[in-house]
Amino acid sequence: MLQCYGIGVVWQKTEMTNVLCKGCTTLGENMSKQKLSAEEKKALAEQTKADKQAKKQANKTAKQQKRQQKRQARADAKQKRHDEAFARLTPDEQMEITLESIASLQQHNKKWYKLDNAALMYPMVSHGSSPAVFRLAVQLKEPVNPVVLQHALNDVYPRFPTICGTVVWGWFWPYVDKPASPIVVKKQKKVPGRPIAVDTRRSQIRVNYFGNQIAVEFFHSATDGTGGLIFLNSLLRCYFLRLGIDCERVNCCDHRDKPTLEEVRDNFGKIAVRKNPPPCPPVVKAKVIKGTILKNGKYTTYRGICSAKQLYDVAKAHNASVTEFLGAVQLLALNKLAQATNCRDKKPIRVLVPVNLRKLYNVETLRNFSSYIFYQYNGQTELKDVIADIQAQTKAQMTDDYFRGMVSFNYNSGNHPLLKPVPLPLKRLVVSSVVNGRGEGIVNGSILSNLGVVKAPKEFQDLVVRYEFTLGKPHRYTNCFSLATYNDVCVICIMSKYEEHDCEREFYTTLAKLGVDLTIESDIWEDEQ
Repeated sequence: MLQCYGIGVVWQKTEMTNVLCKGCTTLGENMSKQKLSAEEKKALAEQTKADKQAKKQANKTAKQQKRQQKRQARADAKQKRHDEAFARLTPDEQMEITLESIASLQQHNKKWYKLDNAALMYPMVSHGSSPAVFRLAVQLKEPVNPVVLQHALNDVYPRFPTICGTVVWGWFWPYVDKPASPIVVKKQKKVPGRPIAVDTRRSQIRVNYFGNQIAVEFFHSATDGTGGLIFLNSLLRCYFLRLGIDCERVNCCDHRDKPTLEEVRDNFGKIAVRKNPPPCPPVVKAKVIKGTILKNGKYTTYRGICSAKQLYDVAKAHNASVTEFLGAVQLLALNKLAQATNCRDKKPIRVLVPVNLRKLYNVETLRNFSSYIFYQYNGQTELKDVIADIQAQTKAQMTDDYFRGMVSFNYNSGNHPLLKPVPLPLKRLVVSSVVNGRGEGIVNGSILSNLGVVKAPKEFQDLVVRYEFTLGKPHRYTNCFSLATYNDVCVICIMSKYEEHDCEREFYTTLAKLGVDLTIESDIWEDEQ
């Protein structure tokens, strides 16, 4: 028996075992350490320290791995719940989520831009939303792939900052900046051409698809019809490129280029006359045809589809351009509507006709650069007499002094030294009062906007059926006529919010009697409150 005094416990030593208590073991170690040299002591201390650090690092790594496993388990559970919830959604809802995730990758342009002189009016007179909207659409031969379309929109987004941007309210003037929310391609479910909300969250445009159709709706402060067509062609070109179809660059922009100065600046200053400008054309108020307004905000869209060559031949037979010929037929149709509604207003029927100023003044821009003339009905009953009167009016208005006088009045008024320091709310009151006196529905009873023959890459001929150009929901008491031609297909659209169909019936019937073969389509839409 061996008695150990280190811890007061007696251990038995047998032939098979040789066990010492912990106290004796420690004592032996201490005695052995006393016999070690200083270098050996130092090495032993370093080794002990390294062992402690390794043990500490191993414990830390184990904890990190454990935390990582927990995080991964939570992420897997979250992803599983997400997948289960995603699987319960309808295909349209799943597509919306997919498109939103792709749209979040859009690259913003960090610059801000002034609104051009014509664009200033539209947000100034809007109250939350604006009816100053137009819509450009293409009918493809194949169904639209929305995922590819969203990627194409992401491609062209930074190339068109003044179109894709949003209107921001400054202290003195509104301006264009990047929107807070990306532009997401959406399936067309709501009313086409409905007003666009004017706020910092949304872009000035909407991109929609439905079946074989791609449509872009523009708030008019973004651009005019010519600029909108260039944007749509650029979007289509990127869409086809992503589908592996190479397209030439005609009437569109390469999405890899940067915007040029001429594209984004206000070009109205080029033709405005600061000192002694030509007189602005006098304000002539138009007849207000008050038909029976459809209930619940409804309005009807009519589309007359015909051969462009056939329409041109009929217009040529009357010694008129297509716009003059259709304007004359429109005036007679509006007069028919005035008779059907017993309109007693003695003022003349007037149609506003937009004019693209780019060709007249050799300007290439993506911003608004257009003005307008008027067709006035003076009581003629024969079509040839109305055409002759319209041609005389056109000749008198299509002059340099007419357009410079109109542009100078608007440009000089907006840049008046006394107006610049006025706060924006007061400016809006002034502009609203001016528009109420000479705006849409006051100086005109209708609109005729001819986009003309659409220029596009030649590869589009095998991919695109037709282009459509429609104006937004009619404002006040007006009917909106618009047309576009592509690949010998002309689409003449009429927007009306009247229960009476006399105007549309008279318009299309007259064309048919004169030899234009028409296919008529119509939709009736109701605003969602």
